[in-house]
Amino acid sequence: LLTSVCLSAAMCARPAMAYTDVEQDDAFYEAVQQAGQYGLMNGTGEELFEPDEAVSRAMLVTILGRVLGAPISQYQQPSGFSDVVQGSWYAPFVAWAADCGIASGVGGGLFEPERTVTRQEAAVFILRAYNEAGLGPQGAWSIRLDYSDLADVDQWAYEGVSYCTLKEVMGDIDGRFEPDSAVSRGDAAVMAMALFDDDFRQRCSVVPRVFHTQICGSYLSCMKMLSQKFGFEQTDTQTQK
Repeated sequence: LLTSVCLSAAMCARPAMAYTDVEQDDAFYEAVQQAGQYGLMNGTGEELFEPDEAVSRAMLVTILGRVLGAPISQYQQPSGFSDVVQGSWYAPFVAWAADCGIASGVGGGLFEPERTVTRQEAAVFILRAYNEAGLGPQGAWSIRLDYSDLADVDQWAYEGVSYCTLKEVMGDIDGRFEPDSAVSRGDAAVMAMALFDDDFRQRCSVVPRVFHTQICGSYLSCMKMLSQKFGFEQTDTQTQK
């Protein structure tokens, strides 16, 4: 079935989580809820999300891997970085990210998985993730950046910052970009859902607008979610090919 291209473990929604440290008026509230439902990010403890906690390099590549459906079963061998513990929760995602060019080491055979990821570093990772999903910039393009601290953005990060601004994945903080500031878990949820929505729509663009509902309940639940989120039609007729 063509619909299979739309489905991965992350795309079947879980029940919403009631985190005690995420309020409905928080800018990241909806993104946190959706990231949890789609399996892109988990809480940090019982009813906690810790949205202000800093995100590590390992955590960010793991989130991006979940968004893009990384085939981590193919990355069970050592990553080649001496500071990435084989068998750790993040090891296959680091190996995948390095292999597809989303993230590289810091030199000397190191990845520094536990180091806090900066906003400009995250922008570069996310741009590369967009490229990996086939959603990156095409041809010549430009956008005017009005951040008051634009001079503080390193040259290697400029395109990433520009594209994340264009896609509204990342924005200003009181008129500044703050390239060396840490990315919080709340920020990461917003970034993940922006990329997830774009990638999800691209994956589903080849799927007919008519779905066969005479199938298993779990699959039907996914179809119902698709229908509600993107306005696809459902019918009892056979799936069109």
